[in-house]
Amino acid sequence: MEALKTLTKHGIPCGVMLGPIIPGLNSYQIPEILEQAGQAGASSAGYTIVRLNGAVEQIFKDWLHKNFPDRAEKVWNQICDCHNGSVNDSRIGVRIRGEGKIAASIQRLFEVSKDRFIKKSSDFEFNCNDFNHRANKVQLSLF
Repeated sequence: MEALKTLTKHGIPCGVMLGPIIPGLNSYQIPEILEQAGQAGASSAGYTIVRLNGAVEQIFKDWLHKNFPDRAEKVWNQICDCHNGSVNDSRIGVRIRGEGKIAASIQRLFEVSKDRFIKKSSDFEFNCNDFNHRANKVQLSLF
């Protein structure tokens, strides 16, 4: 959060991205994270629900059972509930947010927390006057 504070102190609008949100494992932390982000000056926020592609599915499942044996099946079933019975949903627009009751409750918790803690900044406009896509690709210093 220190980097966020530094950037916003210098007038640079910043947001936070929470992800992956894992139902039953870290979803309860959404309000606390957004509160801290808001206190640090974040003016926007987004999130993604966990999606397990290919070999990641088995690796994650093994990790889940080793580290959270008491709730591994519950978490796994909630992830499946968010992705139409699977842990991987590739449908555009659905794969990031999920669907179903669990995904809807996560979305509602996120929106309520965001509205409460993230102060929207409406005075920012991009200045693209100096942008030159043909310019040297050297990274400039921020400060």
